[in-house]
Amino acid sequence: MKKRELAAYGAASIADAGPYSLVTVYLIVFLTTVAKLSPEQAGMVTSVTILVNGIAEGLLGYISDHTKSRFGRRRPYLLASLVPLGAGLILLFTVFEGSTSVRMASYLGAGFLFWAGFGMYFTPYSALGAELTCDYSERSILRTCARIFGLIGNILGMVLPLTIVSFLSGRGCSEAQSWKILASLMAVCACSSILITWNSTRGKEQTGNVGCSEEGSRVSILGLLKDYWSILKLKPYKYLIGVIIFFMAANTFYNSSMVFFARYTLGIRDEITSAVFLISLIANFIYTPILGWGSAAKDKKHVVAAALAAAGLGCLCFFFSGIDSYAKMVAYVCVFSLAYAAYWQLFNSLLYDLSEVGEYVLGKRTEGSIMSVYGLISSISTSVATQAVGWILGMSGYNAAIEVQSQSAQMTINYLFTLVPGVCLLVAAALQQLYPLNKKRFQQLKQAISEKDKKESIPSELKRII
Repeated sequence: MKKRELAAYGAASIADAGPYSLVTVYLIVFLTTVAKLSPEQAGMVTSVTILVNGIAEGLLGYISDHTKSRFGRRRPYLLASLVPLGAGLILLFTVFEGSTSVRMASYLGAGFLFWAGFGMYFTPYSALGAELTCDYSERSILRTCARIFGLIGNILGMVLPLTIVSFLSGRGCSEAQSWKILASLMAVCACSSILITWNSTRGKEQTGNVGCSEEGSRVSILGLLKDYWSILKLKPYKYLIGVIIFFMAANTFYNSSMVFFARYTLGIRDEITSAVFLISLIANFIYTPILGWGSAAKDKKHVVAAALAAAGLGCLCFFFSGIDSYAKMVAYVCVFSLAYAAYWQLFNSLLYDLSEVGEYVLGKRTEGSIMSVYGLISSISTSVATQAVGWILGMSGYNAAIEVQSQSAQMTINYLFTLVPGVCLLVAAALQQLYPLNKKRFQQLKQAISEKDKKESIPSELKRII
């Protein structure tokens, strides 16, 4: 692929990382400190609405696999996602008046709108990457390029929000107005990046229904369930499902508790917390070319496993040694960022390779459905973990109305920020290492597909993944 084509695809990753970071990191903070919901209510809003994303992703991947359009299978859905994604994001960071029931209903509706739009964009966009190249190594390059744009999104959605809110508040805006302006700016940036990719990839994707008969191209609930069940039975996917569950749990506990840890355990002002996020993004920028080189020189599955394991061990070391200073928090964030960078940079490339496994076993390409199952599992994992954060904070005695939290609440926040992510990352690393598909077997698989070898003389190494 040409550099221009890599950049054209990668641009829309801003719409992935930016809104996702803003919502997963700051929504629970906004709902408890500005909208004045309880931690349990905020956790419920966040967790329940995330499930809508899973449903949307679960449907859109399958539907896009079976879409026949002169505009392609994936690109039409990118365009359709703009309004719900942008409008929902703004409404999520709006302070609603009325009773608790009215406000809860308002935030649930806003969350449903946002996550439906996000799912409508994310799965077709992710599946589009698998169609642009079928080369094992080039897919890593494609995802590395997308990750660079994703880091820009992370800056917008993770690093700048507290600084922007503080700046606007100092210029006469209320805190509520500041958050709404921030969300509006994010919506504009996200939707613009999707439009860039939508326009730049014109004519680059498959326009027909690859590998499906006319009958097989019909969309139905039964067909969706059959597709997903077939995909779930693919041997390599079973390992990746475990990696998804445990990484998303680690990431959710880490992100959701960082601001609380900085505020209440270390007493760090929000402006300084923004600097911590910036340092984590700088670490990600440093890790990105290293991980890209590693995936080219070594097998990408080992690179991901090593990064998850190293970060998990680091988390546990900081848990036992304690984080009692700004410098130690910066160091801890840099350690966790290794796992964060490896997962978001290379994991989609691993999923793309399952398209060939599916093509050999099922006789058709199902990139969209593969990404749909990924999105559904990610959403469920994030939803459960987010709800757990709300419940655990509530049970610990956390009170957003006071500046100094109880010892029990501070200890709980420390567990959520260090211990739980560390354990989850180590489990994810072990499952990733057991994942059976590597570069050699992938090349054998492509050769078997090209020869239409239907299991009569499968190389012995392929039997582990078929």
